[in-house]
Amino acid sequence: MYFYWGDWATVDRTANTSLTSSYAYLRDVHIFINMSRLLDHTENVQKYTQLYQELANEFHNVFYNTHLNVYVDGSQAMNILALALPDVVPVSLRTNVLNSLINNIVTTGHFTGGIVSVAPLYPLLSIEGHHDLALKLAQSITYPSYGYMFHNDIQNATTTWELWNTLPQGATASLNHHMFNSIGAWFYRYLAGIELNGLQTITIYPRMSYDADLLNYVKAEVVTIKGSIRVEWSRTSVNTVNLSIVIPNNMDAIVTFDSLIKNGQCVKLMCDDDIIWMRGEMNDEMKLLRDINGVNDLNENKLQSTVSVRVASGEYTFVAYWK
Repeated sequence: MYFYWGDWATVDRTANTSLTSSYAYLRDVHIFINMSRLLDHTENVQKYTQLYQELANEFHNVFYNTHLNVYVDGSQAMNILALALPDVVPVSLRTNVLNSLINNIVTTGHFTGGIVSVAPLYPLLSIEGHHDLALKLAQSITYPSYGYMFHNDIQNATTTWELWNTLPQGATASLNHHMFNSIGAWFYRYLAGIELNGLQTITIYPRMSYDADLLNYVKAEVVTIKGSIRVEWSRTSVNTVNLSIVIPNNMDAIVTFDSLIKNGQCVKLMCDDDIIWMRGEMNDEMKLLRDINGVNDLNENKLQSTVSVRVASGEYTFVAYWK
């Protein structure tokens, strides 16, 4: 597949426009598989899962650079798009490709792609254990960055630009352009943690930074057909987070508490001023110490160092303590 422009409005020119086009095709096929699964169209699921796997194998075989152990030339956009596609990068190679991307970002100090690769960048970093780096990029105020648009020596923007350097290059492009605003989805899904899925049970999973100073407060609301979902959390200390949520009627949620400390573990969980679980009680069994109306199914994911509960519709205020 080929398209002339590739990853549009980049800092570094797109090394391979065919990879960009192929990414879009595979992404659409994968979305269609998920839609078909939700609608229980099993024939489509089987048919397009087979197609996707064939395309994924072809993507890797065509674009993976065996000499550099990266995709194409190892530029940020090329590695981001490959890593963002499920089952494209083989498990045995994923760590090396991811490390190459992280090293590139840390070395340059900035994101150097365009509107296509910026959309999966922030979710990818948050999912892969580099949420702190995602926050640092989002808060950067030097070129090229979102913050540079609002903190520069020419004119601070009130809307996002069409290009990372619209004003410095003479303002020949738009000063009010939405195409870089895909980061807004990351705000809701990963900072506030509101993960919608079209089903009755949603997920509330705010990602936390190991550096409490990077981000210590988020408040967000998403209006759905069933009502408003509200999330507000504050980092009261390095090892403590307060989380208030509102889940509308005819909906429930899995609420997941992200680790606040690297290699740490949750030691106490409170809900509406009551201690509902404490490590050390009941031989660390994941069982609620007391019944709280609407709260059940306490679980711990030791691999990800997270703790979760299921809640019915209603309003809840949790406090999670980590050590």
